[in-house]
Amino acid sequence: MPHSTRKTGSMQEAQEKLGTRIRDLREKKKFSQESFADLCELNRVHISDVERGNINLTITTLDKIARNLGTTSAALLKGIL
Repeated sequence: MPHSTRKTGSMQEAQEKLGTRIRDLREKKKFSQESFADLCELNRVHISDVERGNINLTITTLDKIARNLGTTSAALLKGIL
């Protein structure tokens, strides 16, 4: 069976839900993608990819995003995984 790089449905869905949650919190705090990316020391395109569920976040990046949103990684993931 050939190796597939396609994400499983449930993981893709989880990434999309997480991205939506991050975007909603960012917008609630009135950050633009660019200003939030700068705060997190990330690229704006990376934040955009995260919010669209196109990125499988590392724990370090998730923690950085959570802290800058005034929350925790656990709170961001609650009910998603």
